[in-house]
Amino acid sequence: MWLIFIVIGGILSLLLWVFQRKKLSYLIKFATILVLISILGIFIFLNTEGVFLGDVKWYDKNIVREFILFIMMLMGMSARYITILIEQRQEKIKSLRKKKKDFEKPKIEFDVWEFSYPMFISVITFGVLLKQLESNSITITNIVISFQNGFFWQTLLKKESK
Repeated sequence: MWLIFIVIGGILSLLLWVFQRKKLSYLIKFATILVLISILGIFIFLNTEGVFLGDVKWYDKNIVREFILFIMMLMGMSARYITILIEQRQEKIKSLRKKKKDFEKPKIEFDVWEFSYPMFISVITFGVLLKQLESNSITITNIVISFQNGFFWQTLLKKESK
């Protein structure tokens, strides 16, 4: 039991520390906070013993299970957008280095509409996810598949349209 308090306290402390850093950009703060909250949520979900009648854990109820998987898929979509921004920034830095001039590193260009674009299609992607899952319970495998499904949402839609 004390290990749970240490882990939760550590994650909450990291959240507060990241939030208080003034030099970090809002995008990095948002991404870090999102990752830490998801780790905290997964840790809490997997370490709870609450059950309903019929010996079913509360997070294995259909609506809760699907909500958890949907949130993880949205987090995967968000992570993919952030990685694309990082890759674009790396390309800009490479092109600036080829010019061999002193330069200031470019910032990440966050666009709300580009970020929200996969969220509009998330219902279709979520249907594909539910078809892929082998079990009806929350497992680490299902959570990882859900995140991965969100991360590679464009690939999944191309497969589904064929």
